[in-house]
Amino acid sequence: MFQQVSDHIAKCVERADAAELRASEAIDEVLRSDHKLMAQYWRDIARSYQFVESLERFLIEIERARNAWSAEARAEQIIRP
Repeated sequence: MFQQVSDHIAKCVERADAAELRASEAIDEVLRSDHKLMAQYWRDIARSYQFVESLERFLIEIERARNAWSAEARAEQIIRP
Protein backbone atom coordinates (compact mmCIF):
# COMPACT_ATOMS: atom_id res chain seq x y z
CA MET A 1 0.00 0.00 0.00
CA PHE A 2 2.80 2.43 0.86
CA GLN A 3 4.43 1.97 -2.54
CA GLN A 4 1.16 2.77 -4.27
CA VAL A 5 0.70 5.96 -2.24
CA SER A 6 4.31 6.94 -2.84
CA ASP A 7 3.77 6.44 -6.58
CA HIS A 8 0.71 8.71 -6.42
CA ILE A 9 2.74 11.35 -4.58
CA ALA A 10 5.51 11.19 -7.18
CA LYS A 11 3.03 11.51 -10.05
CA CYS A 12 1.36 14.50 -8.41
CA VAL A 13 4.72 16.22 -7.94
CA GLU A 14 5.63 15.49 -11.58
CA ARG A 15 2.34 17.01 -12.73
CA ALA A 16 2.88 20.03 -10.51
CA ASP A 17 6.36 20.52 -11.94
CA ALA A 18 5.00 20.21 -15.49
CA ALA A 19 2.28 22.76 -14.74
CA GLU A 20 4.85 25.16 -13.30
CA LEU A 21 6.98 24.74 -16.42
CA ARG A 22 3.95 25.48 -18.62
CA ALA A 23 3.23 28.52 -16.45
CA SER A 24 6.76 29.82 -16.89
CA GLU A 25 6.51 29.37 -20.65
CA ALA A 26 3.02 30.85 -21.02
CA ILE A 27 2.78 34.18 -22.79
CA ASP A 28 -0.82 34.82 -21.85
CA GLU A 29 -1.30 35.96 -18.24
CA VAL A 30 -4.57 34.02 -17.87
CA LEU A 31 -2.90 30.78 -18.99
CA ARG A 32 0.07 31.45 -16.72
CA SER A 33 -2.28 31.96 -13.80
CA ASP A 34 -4.24 28.80 -14.64
CA HIS A 35 -1.08 26.70 -14.85
CA LYS A 36 0.20 28.10 -11.55
CA LEU A 37 -3.13 27.29 -9.94
CA MET A 38 -3.06 23.78 -11.39
CA ALA A 39 0.47 23.28 -10.03
CA GLN A 40 -0.75 24.33 -6.59
CA TYR A 41 -3.67 21.90 -6.81
CA TRP A 42 -1.31 19.04 -7.68
CA ARG A 43 0.97 19.95 -4.76
CA ASP A 44 -2.05 20.04 -2.43
CA ILE A 45 -3.09 16.58 -3.63
CA ALA A 46 0.47 15.30 -3.05
CA ARG A 47 0.36 16.66 0.51
CA SER A 48 -2.98 14.92 1.05
CA TYR A 49 -1.45 11.63 -0.06
CA GLN A 50 1.51 12.25 2.26
CA PHE A 51 -0.90 12.78 5.14
CA VAL A 52 -2.74 9.57 4.32
CA GLU A 53 0.56 7.70 4.16
CA SER A 54 1.71 9.06 7.53
CA LEU A 55 -1.66 8.31 9.11
CA GLU A 56 -1.51 4.78 7.75
CA ARG A 57 1.98 4.28 9.19
CA PHE A 58 0.79 5.62 12.55
CA LEU A 59 -2.19 3.27 12.63
CA ILE A 60 0.00 0.30 11.73
CA GLU A 61 2.39 1.17 14.57
CA ILE A 62 -0.52 1.51 17.00
CA GLU A 63 -1.80 -1.91 15.92
CA ARG A 64 1.66 -3.44 16.36
CA ALA A 65 2.00 -1.93 19.82
CA ARG A 66 -1.48 -3.12 20.78
CA ASN A 67 -0.72 -6.63 19.55
CA ALA A 68 2.57 -6.68 21.44
CA TRP A 69 0.82 -5.48 24.59
CA SER A 70 -1.89 -8.12 24.15
CA ALA A 71 0.72 -10.84 23.71
CA GLU A 72 2.49 -9.65 26.86
CA ALA A 73 -0.75 -9.60 28.82
CA ARG A 74 -1.61 -13.12 27.67
CA ALA A 75 1.87 -14.33 28.62
CA GLU A 76 1.47 -12.82 32.11
CA GLN A 77 -1.85 -14.56 32.56
CA ILE A 78 -0.26 -17.87 31.65
CA ILE A 79 2.59 -17.30 34.11
CA ARG A 80 0.30 -16.03 36.91
CA PRO A 81 -2.78 -18.22 37.19
